Amino acid sequence: MSPDAANELVSFHRFIAEHVGRGETDLSPEEALDLWRAQNPSATEFEDTVAALREALNDMEAGDKGTPLESFDRDFRNRRGIPSAP
Repeated sequence: MSPDAANELVSFHRFIAEHVGRGETDLSPEEALDLWRAQNPSATEFEDTVAALREALNDMEAGDKGTPLESFDRDFRNRRGIPSAP
C-alpha cells in the first residue's frame, strides 16, 4: 500500500470516528464515503474545481449573467423527474 493510500485511510478513519463521536450515526457507509470525498477531494479534483471557478469568474467579468436560479431549478427538476418545490 502506498503512503498516500495509507494516509487517506487514516484520514477517513478519523472522519468516521469524529462523526460517530458526535452521535452522527444516520449516514450509511456509502453516504459517509461520499461526504468524506466531497470534503477531501483529490489533487486533480481540486485543480479541476479551481479551473472551473476561474472560468466562471472570467465569464462573469466579461458580462455573462449566468442562469437565473428559478430557470435552473425548473430545468434541473424536469430532467430528473423531481416535483416542483411547494
